[in-house]
Amino acid sequence: RTLFVLPTDNSSGGNTMRKTALFFWLSMACSNGTADRPAVGDTKAAGPPAPESAPDQPAVGHAKAIETPTASAMPAGPPARPSKSPARHPKERAARPAEVGAEAPRAPQPPSPPAGDTVRIFISSSPRNALVFVDGKQLSQVTPATAHLPKSLSEVTVRVHKDGYDDAEKKLVPDRSHAINFRLHETGVATLSIRTAPSDARIFVAGNALPQVSPVKVKVPQGLDPVEVRAEKEGYPTETKLVIPDRDRFVWIYLRKP
Repeated sequence: RTLFVLPTDNSSGGNTMRKTALFFWLSMACSNGTADRPAVGDTKAAGPPAPESAPDQPAVGHAKAIETPTASAMPAGPPARPSKSPARHPKERAARPAEVGAEAPRAPQPPSPPAGDTVRIFISSSPRNALVFVDGKQLSQVTPATAHLPKSLSEVTVRVHKDGYDDAEKKLVPDRSHAINFRLHETGVATLSIRTAPSDARIFVAGNALPQVSPVKVKVPQGLDPVEVRAEKEGYPTETKLVIPDRDRFVWIYLRKP
C-alpha cells in the first residue's frame, strides 16, 4: 500500500498537488485491479490446482473396471496368408466366355439296361419251319425258335417267312420275355371257316360237297370273285351265301324251320 499526503490549503498550488496525487492514485488502483485478470484471448480459466490422481486400487465394495484396449493399442494380427489356388492362365480365362454359348444339354433319355441284361423271345408258327427275322436280321434257327435280345424300351419287329405262305410280322418291346405265335396263310389261298346253326349240316362250296359236316374249314383261291357257300340239313330249307375270298373269313349260316 502507498501513503499519500495531500495539502490542506486551498491555494492554487495545493489544488494542483491534490489533483496530481488523485490521478496517480487512480492509476495505481487500476493497474493493481487488472494484474490478476487473464489476458484477452486466453481461454484457460484460473482455478484451483487439479488434485493428484489416486493410486489404481479399487475401492472397498466396488469391482475394478476392466479396461478395454483401443484399436491402436491392440497388437497387430498375423499377416494374411496368400491364396493357395494358382492364378489362371490368361488363355484359360479367355476361354470361359465361350462356355456361355455352349450347346444346350439334351433332354434326358430313358435309362439303358445294364450290359449283359437280355430277354428271351419264343417264336412259333403254324405251319412250322419258317425263317425268323428280327429287325431285318435273320436268326440261325427256324420256328419254333428262341431269340435272345438286349433288354430295351425300343420297339423291334419280328417277321417270319415260309415259301408258299404270306409273310407275317409283329412288333413288340423287349422289356421282358415274350412268346408269340404266327398263323401263316398260303399265298393266293383264303381259308373259309364255315359254321351253321344248328350244326351237322352238309356244306357245298362252289357247287362241290365237302366230306365233313359243319363246322368245317375249306381253302379256296384268294381273289375278289364271289364264292357260293350252301348248307343243307334234313328238316330245314337250304340256305346259301355268297362270300368274297379276299382274305380268311368266318361264314355263319342260320337254318330256320318252315
